Amino acid sequence: AVRTLALSQQTAGNLEVFHHNTFTNNIVYADLVFSIPHIPAEDLWLVRLFSVLLPQVGNGYRSYEETLEYTQENTGGIGAFTMLNHQVQEASSFMPTFHLRGKAMYHKADKFFGLLFDMVTNPNFTDRTRLKELILKHYTNLQSGFVSGSLKYAMN
Repeated sequence: AVRTLALSQQTAGNLEVFHHNTFTNNIVYADLVFSIPHIPAEDLWLVRLFSVLLPQVGNGYRSYEETLEYTQENTGGIGAFTMLNHQVQEASSFMPTFHLRGKAMYHKADKFFGLLFDMVTNPNFTDRTRLKELILKHYTNLQSGFVSGSLKYAMN
């Protein structure tokens, strides 16, 4: 059976906040959604790369090592991804969005939301050694995904 959850909407500064209460065993879940402006097709790969790199670099006043430690200590994880959303008003229309999603125990919500704020407002992409490491790791993941994806495609 499908449960319907009452969704409240509030405005906080220039943000729209949607919230619903439900039992989560004292875990706070957050999904920050940002509209992606028009980007030329040849540059879309950069948005994907940004979503891969953002959760793995330093932010605020922290190095990537400190950010990783702080994230592991205070959250259940934070990830970033892009999505194409169907528009209710026009089913053939899509809106690209960038998501930053994570979870934390309720008693650590202030640290969790502070970390999300730092990731959004002050990411640190200056550590070239770290960036090279992450890009090579992403490249390897894409290569292995291509092989397994082609096998799945052939089987289907």
